[in-house]
Amino acid sequence: MKLEKINNDKIKCIIGLEELKNRHIEIESLKYGSSETKALFKDIMDKAFDELGFDINGVPLMIEAIPLSNGEIMLIVTKVSNKEKQVNMNNNMNLENHTFEKASPSQVNHVPFKQKDLNNGQISISLDKFEDVILLAKNFDTALIEKDVLFFDKTYDKYYLYLKLNKEVKDDSSAVYNTLSEFTSEPIRSYDLSFLNEKFTLIEGEKALEKCREF
Repeated sequence: MKLEKINNDKIKCIIGLEELKNRHIEIESLKYGSSETKALFKDIMDKAFDELGFDINGVPLMIEAIPLSNGEIMLIVTKVSNKEKQVNMNNNMNLENHTFEKASPSQVNHVPFKQKDLNNGQISISLDKFEDVILLAKNFDTALIEKDVLFFDKTYDKYYLYLKLNKEVKDDSSAVYNTLSEFTSEPIRSYDLSFLNEKFTLIEGEKALEKCREF
């Protein structure tokens, strides 16, 4: 496994495919807090303390499990300081007392869309947490798009979702933009796919939203 300290309250861990096989762990099993999953998490926390000085010391944690396109799994572990904001999620990992936090569309600001910003039907939306990606995936009609690709921005710890609109909706895409803007507090961009591939880490290259719905 590879560990990286993002800040004093957050670390990232990449778990290789071979290690996952040796531990008999699949992404689906992370939801149920199996003995293998708990052993993995303990090893991660021990290693994080030894190598990075990341001490949880009884602090509640939010854990994001992100499947990568090469079969590896990326875990993002965040210390949660405000217990009142913790939300238990039935469709995510259940590792002892560690919980998840999820933002709802009503908690973010609406961002107006201007048709002139459209770049040949290409849309890029940034999302703060993987749970936000899942929420969008479960509330967006993929029949409106030809292509959807998910990236991770290591520098700012964000996700970028690239969407290529169908020809039928490209000329009048205001409704699509308005729907997407419910899930982000940042402006919706029109970056092309080559730019995102160059700048960010690819998580899922095909049918990203469809696969995120499985969580």
